[in-house]
Amino acid sequence: MKTVLLILLFVSMNNASILVNAMTCEDAITHMLPCEAFVMGFGQISVPCCQSVQSLIQFANTSPQERTSACQCLKQAAGILGINVARVQQIPKLCHIDVDMSLIDPNIDCNKLSSPSPAPSPTN
Repeated sequence: MKTVLLILLFVSMNNASILVNAMTCEDAITHMLPCEAFVMGFGQISVPCCQSVQSLIQFANTSPQERTSACQCLKQAAGILGINVARVQQIPKLCHIDVDMSLIDPNIDCNKLSSPSPAPSPTN
């Protein structure tokens, strides 16, 4: 766990140039921390994970720059940490969120994320 946090800190520090408006790489990673066990493949989805993903998506959808910034950061962190992308893609269904999780897709071109994802639906 400490190793993961150190890697996340390193990634966020290396991505200081990605700072756009109010979202930093550290912010994006922090939003995903409650999902760490799930996206690493050894835990279950949790309410805090779902809430954090909803918050991240809402924040990232405030502008194209925010989406690009979050995408670049999370994509780099996912590559370094060996995130299970298939599990990430399950989050919307498991959390009942109507959103595309392409922010973490290793094959996405973050610079082409120009239109916002649909607004998250309630988790209840």
